[in-house]
Amino acid sequence: MPSPPPERNLSNGRILLISGWALNALALVLALFGLVVTIRAYRDAVVDSGKREKEHQFVTQKLATIEQRLREADTHDQRSATSLLNRYLHEEGAKNNWEAVLKLSNLILAIDPHHQAALTFRGEYERVANSDCGSATSWYQEAVAVNSGNTFAADAYVHLGSCALKANDRVAALIFFEKALAIEPSYPDLSKTVDSLRTATTKK
Repeated sequence: MPSPPPERNLSNGRILLISGWALNALALVLALFGLVVTIRAYRDAVVDSGKREKEHQFVTQKLATIEQRLREADTHDQRSATSLLNRYLHEEGAKNNWEAVLKLSNLILAIDPHHQAALTFRGEYERVANSDCGSATSWYQEAVAVNSGNTFAADAYVHLGSCALKANDRVAALIFFEKALAIEPSYPDLSKTVDSLRTATTKK
């Protein structure tokens, strides 16, 4: 069976430069992020069965309030927060720190449900950390629905092709890889994979 091309790190060349005004949102982002992490950790640590349900409801309400504040922030603050979180997302993705990738992706998507990088990284979390191509496929499809002609789309198509190969669906894999190649003809080793699949599907 043809093997998928080596996967490049999503962070290569994609870390956004944050202008000076973005730092104005640093305190807000870190405070909210810290609260989310702390509250979720506290929620998970509650072991007293008599209090667990009540504590769970309380913490869930606090999380909802924090996430609502993120959504209601004005456009300037939203963009600042998203840019900062996006930088952290790429940095953690480069280190394969999948738990951090999950948390950061979810925070970004709470602000912007159509953030293509966050959608792609969510797919990577499911595919790599959870070995769940079914869930990953949904995230990748959402990512390419945002923009089907940029580098994130090329990555998403390659990962979709890898999932198709894992399911032994060479025809679907070839379609996805060809879409990625049309976007980025120089995608590492993808041409070889496409040629191999074309030969395999023709013989079949």
